[in-house]
Amino acid sequence: MRAAQCDAAQQQRGPQLPLIGWTPVPASDVQQGGTLNLAVLSSGTNEGNWNISTTQGANVPVVNMQSPLMGTPYKATKDGSVEPDPNYATSIELTSESPQTVDVKLNDKAVWEDGSPLTANDYKATFAALSGKNDKFNIASSAGFDKVASFDVVNDYEFTFTFSAPYADWQALLTTPAVPADIASDPVKWSTGYTQKPLPSSGPFVMSKIDNSAKIYTETPNPKWWGDKPKLDKITWTVIDQGSQAQSFANNEINAVEAQDVDTYTAALKKSGAKALSSGGLTYSQVTFNGLQAPLDDANVRKAIAQSIDRELIAKTANEPLGVKGTTDGNWIYMPGQKGYEDTVGDKLPTTWTPPRSC
Repeated sequence: MRAAQCDAAQQQRGPQLPLIGWTPVPASDVQQGGTLNLAVLSSGTNEGNWNISTTQGANVPVVNMQSPLMGTPYKATKDGSVEPDPNYATSIELTSESPQTVDVKLNDKAVWEDGSPLTANDYKATFAALSGKNDKFNIASSAGFDKVASFDVVNDYEFTFTFSAPYADWQALLTTPAVPADIASDPVKWSTGYTQKPLPSSGPFVMSKIDNSAKIYTETPNPKWWGDKPKLDKITWTVIDQGSQAQSFANNEINAVEAQDVDTYTAALKKSGAKALSSGGLTYSQVTFNGLQAPLDDANVRKAIAQSIDRELIAKTANEPLGVKGTTDGNWIYMPGQKGYEDTVGDKLPTTWTPPRSC
């Protein structure tokens, strides 16, 4: 009876979206060649910086454009966790919990686009730039890096770093791309040297053509890439405003469109052969209170306001017009579908439906 109650409760709540909206396919089944044409709302040039670790460059369009150009010791998996990327690291190990120490062994085949090796010194300089200790470096965040007490280079392809206090999200530091040491050790190069073009590539593609006037950017396979050969011959990114992307999709100018509003979603689906992919993903929306200003400096006031917000209605209004069921998030660390996710909100933010305790 208890299991049946849980099943009924889950059906009432509605299914959670999967973390990914696509179906994994073996690389051997993917056809070689072709061009992928995509749209973005802005480029690094528009934002004022291509360095994604700066305040201007740390936004989704700039990161997306450069993801084929960058790699990190950790890569994301389809369940929302991370695992070592053998193209960049042969081993990542938490060697001590007191003090918390991490050892990283790099792939000695990894190189920058000019052929120079990607070494432990590049990571050391990047960690130092992101530590926040030198305010001449324009950085988007020092989170975690500011808790690194020491960074030791064992050799060109191995390094360790130790935290001043235990840091639960230590893996996040290894999902930040390294920057060549000569750039990461120079606040001018770091902060203003890459306002018109990306940083040197360490990924399977390079930025082969930059047209800041037409706002079209072309990426082609990196001839120095040491990993599996890329399947695509070319990737193009064109800066197109949100209102025009659906029409560009209909005109076959781009191969996909991210629907962020109802008009784009409905217009895109009118194209013959169009298919909508939906996922929960790893991002979320939130309401943030300024707890330093009255009356929000009173915790009871913040609690009262939070409990008065109809989260389910917001989720429903935002998502259901885009063809998916609106669901709320009950955790501040994990997303629904991730291993370790547990609804810790509970009675703190009551909803119109309360699951049985046995669920």
